[in-house]
Amino acid sequence: MKKIKLLTCVFISVLATVTTSCSNDDDAVDDTPIAVANEFTYDGVTYALSQGFLEDYGDNGNGSYDFDITLLSDDFTLDTVNQSITGTGEAVYLDLNSDNMTDLSDGTYIFAANRDAFTLVVAGIFIDYNITAETGTLVEATGGEVILSKLGTTYTIIFDLTTAAGDITGRYEGTLTRL
Repeated sequence: MKKIKLLTCVFISVLATVTTSCSNDDDAVDDTPIAVANEFTYDGVTYALSQGFLEDYGDNGNGSYDFDITLLSDDFTLDTVNQSITGTGEAVYLDLNSDNMTDLSDGTYIFAANRDAFTLVVAGIFIDYNITAETGTLVEATGGEVILSKLGTTYTIIFDLTTAAGDITGRYEGTLTRL
């Protein structure tokens, strides 16, 4: 009987020590920034995006303003002086219409046939695309949406597009070079 009491006391002491000496990892503050994956996925394959540019095509004549975003893999070289692109790689093209004449407004842009504010009228991806030879695969979107927000000069663009052959999903967070 004494042995059982002794073993019980030892067990309780060990249990108390283990449960009180462990720190709670949930309380620790982790200041490590979460890496954002700049990429898109189509047909089960994920492609990296590393850069983007924004083109302003101006007033649509109905209170909306036409801006085009092109997101590129690092296989492309963007020459801002000559406004040209060279290389072969992957790209995403989004033709958006904002209610703001100087920049894209934060919000959700829905696929539509007309150029009203907060619409997406043309979208697609290019896979293994040689921009000089204009060869590669182009997949055009038939529907979907783009969620866009901006903090300073950093754009966050989340897109979910539908095509005849499947969905295209992706995200880009970074600056956009204005052309």
